[in-house]
Amino acid sequence: MTKKKRVTLIVVLALVLALAASVLWYTRPVTIAQLASLPEQESPYYDVYIRLFHQAGDFFPLKTEERSLSLAEGDPLYEEFQEILSNIRIRRTISGVLEELIDPSTTGVPVEDGDTSWIIYINEYSFALQCHVGQFTYRNASTRNYLDCTVEGGEFVAERMSDFLAEHGTEIETTIID
Repeated sequence: MTKKKRVTLIVVLALVLALAASVLWYTRPVTIAQLASLPEQESPYYDVYIRLFHQAGDFFPLKTEERSLSLAEGDPLYEEFQEILSNIRIRRTISGVLEELIDPSTTGVPVEDGDTSWIIYINEYSFALQCHVGQFTYRNASTRNYLDCTVEGGEFVAERMSDFLAEHGTEIETTIID
């Protein structure tokens, strides 16, 4: 092997290792506070919305019930909500970054009776975590669109958050989906 080929091989290996390290760092589990870049001393406030899907009857379309909840420090539910959020670990995905680069059209996920969809906005929409029928996405100040992510124990997190919001949220409206 010539010296030039050896140097080229070393450079290519170094680039591959750097890329692999970057991917591992990017996809590591992070908290919502880390992903949202929240200052530690600041107490964030939350605006949360949930949509519950119910079958109105055997021959009727789905009915949606929407609820909202706003929480700031001092609210009786604030600490409990903070505790739920602090236990969530999010993994960003490389596919989410690629989708952001190529900006594909999005298609909806079909919903069924009993499904839920919720979204948590932090500090006037500077960060959002969304769960639509068990699929998680997030958006922060540096992203244009919602990016795919995974949540450790996602099914449990989705259900726990849905239960909390359904119980404590204030009903906004009910609509029929054709």
